[in-house]
Amino acid sequence: MTRTFYSGATPAQLQRAAMSGNSAAAAGYIETWPRNYLLDGLATSGRLHIGYFTSSFDVTVSQLGFITGGTARVGSTLSRLALFTAAADGSLTKVAQTANTSGLGSTTFATHQASLDTTGGFPASYRILAGQRYAIGWLFVGTTPPSIRIGDSPDPNQLPVVSRYITGQTDIAASYAVGTLTTYFQIPYLTARP
Repeated sequence: MTRTFYSGATPAQLQRAAMSGNSAAAAGYIETWPRNYLLDGLATSGRLHIGYFTSSFDVTVSQLGFITGGTARVGSTLSRLALFTAAADGSLTKVAQTANTSGLGSTTFATHQASLDTTGGFPASYRILAGQRYAIGWLFVGTTPPSIRIGDSPDPNQLPVVSRYITGQTDIAASYAVGTLTTYFQIPYLTARP
């Protein structure tokens, strides 16, 4: 159950979103998991946490983010988010990313956002298309990672898979083959905003 929404919604789209019980449409952003179903989850240094979604609408985004839980980060050397297109098998290709923003995760129970960065030829904004499969990934490298808000899947292997991870990362790679990723029951709450 992955829901996505976008800013610039028509009144009919906002009404559908309101009827779905999810507040993200009214707030104008995409989320990888409904925020009214969140728990506190521990991040791991060097682990790229990935949340998949299929967009319901076309939207141009320029920021990616997450919400921290009860533990703030300490000693960050890298904190970066990336947006990926997802192939039918779940393999990922990076299409946008934020700069290394060491302040991400420094405050508990807070929303952390970072703008897309053009370094490396990536765009400052990215157009997400309705019906297409995407993923947002977040990587922290440092002494103590922050806890992040997560959803919980009773069957992580049920298709479509909504969460995966890969360990041993020092930065976010250009692509990931699905065979290198591990399916996971914890779904990171990640956002994409205009």
